[in-house]
Amino acid sequence: MRLAGHNAAVRKRTASDRVVRRVLTLMQGGRLSPGDQLPPENEFVRRLKLSRPSVREGLRELATLGLVESRHGQGTFVREFGSDVVIRRELMPILLMSEALHEVQDTRRLLEGEIAARAAARATPEDLRRLDDLLDRSADASAHRNDIYRLAWRFHNELALLSGNRVMARVLAILQDLMGEAQIKLYNPHVSPTDEVRGHRVLLEAIREGNPEHARRVMMGHLNEVDQVVARTVAKARATASAPRGSARGAAPGRKALPQRRARPSE
Repeated sequence: MRLAGHNAAVRKRTASDRVVRRVLTLMQGGRLSPGDQLPPENEFVRRLKLSRPSVREGLRELATLGLVESRHGQGTFVREFGSDVVIRRELMPILLMSEALHEVQDTRRLLEGEIAARAAARATPEDLRRLDDLLDRSADASAHRNDIYRLAWRFHNELALLSGNRVMARVLAILQDLMGEAQIKLYNPHVSPTDEVRGHRVLLEAIREGNPEHARRVMMGHLNEVDQVVARTVAKARATASAPRGSARGAAPGRKALPQRRARPSE
């Protein structure tokens, strides 16, 4: 009996996850934006071939994640979400399209400014040679038009290790892991590998000088340049996502219709 109850709970969880994934897909594709009303429960039931309890469970999970809110007598709406939703990898593309992007970047500035200052105070000649070699590899990859995204992040991670604070280095690694899949889509088409390597060389020279405050300022300038590129890219993506589209037939005014999909057996 316990096993049967466990299996039923697993099936219910899988069904509710389908609601979460569908709403995330609509948000990532620009079909749902902050302030938009979600389709009514019966549309989720009909389109996804799910039970009403499974749909409600999925909506509750979305609310727990901070992505939607229920308004009494009105329905469920997409929230104006902030950096507090950075808890699952699949939420990062949504965050990068939100007003909370500046909070993520601000966290990097606070963290990496201190990392650069500490690296300038602690780097040995051997450390500097290792960083030189890494930038040489990045330059070679850039010259051959290869992707340098991971090499660029490795440079920042190596600096974090030089800070002498393992927790600080781990926090940066976690931030990179959370942002990775979403950020690379912005990085590769819009960041010049040559400019990136040049910026890292300037930063390395500041660290080589051994002046912590100067290294901090150079790091802040480097991250501000990255911010400008990302901000322009996000603004362009938002404009594309908000361009007029043909409304789905039969969709209620003010609500987003779920895309057509092939029916699956009831779950």
